[in-house]
Amino acid sequence: MTSEREQGAHSGLEAVIQKLEESLLHSDGCSGQSSLTLGADGQESGVTATPVSTCIRQIITRNLAEQPAGESSEVSGLEESRALREQLSSSQMDRDQPRVKQASLTDRVDSDPLCLQGPASPFIAPPWLPLRVVAAVLGKIVKLDQMLMLRSAVDSDQDSVSADSVLIKNKERAYSQKLQAYQEAQLRQVELVQKLQIKVLQYKKRCAELEGHVLKKTSESENMRLLLQGHLDSAQCQQQTEQDLNTTIQKKCAQLEEEQQRWASVSQVNYMLREQLDQAGTVNQGLTESLWKAREDVDLSDLRLRREQETCASRLSREQARVRALWRQAASLRSTFNQLRTFTDRTLSDMRGECGTASRQLHVACMNLEARVTQESTSSGVEMSALESQLKDKLKEAMQLQGRWDTEKVKLNSKILELTDTVKHLRSQNSEKDSSLSTMQISLDRMTQALQKMLFHVHQVGDGSGPENVSSSPVRNILMAVQNGLSEHQNQTQVQQKQLLFTALSLL
Repeated sequence: MTSEREQGAHSGLEAVIQKLEESLLHSDGCSGQSSLTLGADGQESGVTATPVSTCIRQIITRNLAEQPAGESSEVSGLEESRALREQLSSSQMDRDQPRVKQASLTDRVDSDPLCLQGPASPFIAPPWLPLRVVAAVLGKIVKLDQMLMLRSAVDSDQDSVSADSVLIKNKERAYSQKLQAYQEAQLRQVELVQKLQIKVLQYKKRCAELEGHVLKKTSESENMRLLLQGHLDSAQCQQQTEQDLNTTIQKKCAQLEEEQQRWASVSQVNYMLREQLDQAGTVNQGLTESLWKAREDVDLSDLRLRREQETCASRLSREQARVRALWRQAASLRSTFNQLRTFTDRTLSDMRGECGTASRQLHVACMNLEARVTQESTSSGVEMSALESQLKDKLKEAMQLQGRWDTEKVKLNSKILELTDTVKHLRSQNSEKDSSLSTMQISLDRMTQALQKMLFHVHQVGDGSGPENVSSSPVRNILMAVQNGLSEHQNQTQVQQKQLLFTALSLL
């Protein structure tokens, strides 16, 4: 970094020197003077003008005369460089190219060999110019001197005849003296420039040392800043850890409060559960008592059901016997009715046949009688009376047969009515039996429903789906026995229902 800063300072000084070179080389040469001057407030440069080279020389000698010490020398050097820049900026004018300046200078030399001399002082190179620039200027001056010498020789050869050759030689001699003095002054300026360069190098070295000191101070300040930053970071980390610890402590306190609340709620729940357990024990005792009562009720209901089954079986057997007797009577009545029907049909058919034969005989007799009447109109009255008596006898017999048929018909109708009455009575008895069977079926259904409800409650109590669980094994065995007995009773009732339905269907 120090080498870079030295290079930067060196480049800055070279830039200042370059500006001085440009200001001296490219300044306007039309004023007729050979040196650069500074004027004040727009006045003419020839009256109260100070050459720029003298100003620069004074500033440099004053700067070199003072021994720089610490920061005051740096500040004064900076102020002087600022003042020098201001003077250079005020002294800079319109610039031309170096070739144009050289051409104008050669023209001026050609026109007036004594133009290098100004009214105030000869051309003096500024001390800030480097050696190469001074050497170049000196080389140009030597070339101009040689050209002037050649021209003066030519002129002396040409004007040897003239009367003014002596004056010209004197002028040339004076000019050569002035030129020699000028060259000596230029050499002195070169020495001054070398000294100035040495001082500039010392100044650069001092600046580099000061920059190194500044860099050291900056590095120390940077280290201090880093240390402070580390301390701040550690303090922040410690503060962050303290905040984290505070937050964790707060969280733990909150968790402790929550655990205390949970413990209080759990203790309340435990107390409630104990109360519920006591209540469950009392309810369990009540349920066991109710279970024994239910068992007794089931036993009583089982006895009642058995008695009812026995009564129903006896009733069914008696009813079945009655139904069988009625069925037999109905079958006998049906057979007698069929026999009477067949007998009446036969007798009626016989009587019809007899009536037909009698009617045919009567018709034949009537036809014979008419024939005889027609043939023997003169027959005797005895024969007519005999025939009439025979006819009357036949009619009486026919009337008697008709009366017998009517009486038998009435008897048969009365028997039919009696049989229909008996059938109606049997049907009414059958309907009564059916109604009694339906009522018995309804009662059995109700009993089965009641038993199913009891079984459901017993199942709930036995399986523990009720309000409290019954955990005693003998109670479970009793309940299983009751359940098995009720299921057997239900199967028996279903079988009896099927038998009753079968008997009812057989009666129908």
